[in-house]
Amino acid sequence: KAVHFGNGLKKLDDGLFKNCESLKSVTIPSNVTTTFRTFSGCKDLETVTISEGMKIIGESTFYNCTNLSSVVIPKTVWKIGNGAFRYCRGLNSIVLPESVREISDEAFYSCGLSEIHSLNPTPPTIAEATYKNVDKSACQLYVPLDCMDAYKSDTYWGEFFYIAEEDSEVQEKAVEVKSLYADAIALCENYAVIFQGTYIDKCTSLTKEQEGNSLLASLLQNEADSIKSVIEDCGLSETISDSLYAVLNNIHNVVIEQRNNNIECVCATYLGLFRIKYTYYKELYEAYNNTLEECKVLIDNAETIADYSNILSLLQQNYEELKEGMSLIADYFTTIEHNACQFAEIHNALMEQQKRLEELSASIPQLIESDFIVKKVNAEKLIEDNSLQYTEL
Repeated sequence: KAVHFGNGLKKLDDGLFKNCESLKSVTIPSNVTTTFRTFSGCKDLETVTISEGMKIIGESTFYNCTNLSSVVIPKTVWKIGNGAFRYCRGLNSIVLPESVREISDEAFYSCGLSEIHSLNPTPPTIAEATYKNVDKSACQLYVPLDCMDAYKSDTYWGEFFYIAEEDSEVQEKAVEVKSLYADAIALCENYAVIFQGTYIDKCTSLTKEQEGNSLLASLLQNEADSIKSVIEDCGLSETISDSLYAVLNNIHNVVIEQRNNNIECVCATYLGLFRIKYTYYKELYEAYNNTLEECKVLIDNAETIADYSNILSLLQQNYEELKEGMSLIADYFTTIEHNACQFAEIHNALMEQQKRLEELSASIPQLIESDFIVKKVNAEKLIEDNSLQYTEL
């Protein structure tokens, strides 16, 4: 339901998430510079975070995202394409940064806009139908100080009945706060997935898996020792014994290697450390989540730069630590996956030796019989030779 791309991503294919109706939130990374029909038809999409670096919000990017209620446009965007937000009826407010110079036809067609904050002193170029079916008699247009006349005299901007000036610095600070707030919400959503117990369950599962490998190793060693004892008791010929001992030594080496790795001990220690860190960052997450709920109320009531600065300070207080915690837990998870691969390799090696032991155990009666036949033939030949010598004598 939430999508967060890695920072290395440079392109989102055209229509990549088209009609993906279960998607609720998305964060677009800074390396992506343009979009085209990417989230068209994502009717349950509610929040969008666009990182600094985006230049063009292309045609129909959020077309028919009827539940979209929050989108922060970064200061790097200069163009909003045709029908980019068409039918986004849940979008009540939009802040157009100073960088926006062009808004194409039907970009905000049939949006539920009640507020537009345009921070560019020069009215961006818009088309006749850019805001078609938006109630221009009720929607409030806010423009920078001393720029009201420029907007009123524009052919299409001038259609808005209510145009008022506002301090653009306040709106820029508001954009900064809302952007960080959106990032924080996305971060907490990622944490919510982590704290469902997935990591702890994985660690516990791996510990049990390693205990199983250790038990299997011990059983194999006992089985190998038992077969070795049978070979010695039967007095099989040296050639056959050497071949059998080579197999048994191989089994012994695999078991010793597994024990020398001491992964069980390492895993137990690692799991203990992980639980301590997990508990700490879970508490941090819960506290920060409560802070976000407070910030939402403060944002809704903020009016001055001082108000937004205080909110920004509150958001930043734990945000970096929360990010660090998430990175650390992600590293732990990578280590867990690495251990899982190691355990699987050990298990496969042990199972292979188990198979060889079973084959060896099944062949012992034949080997004993074969060795007996060889000795019998040798004895009969010796008797025959002795008989001939006796006859000659």
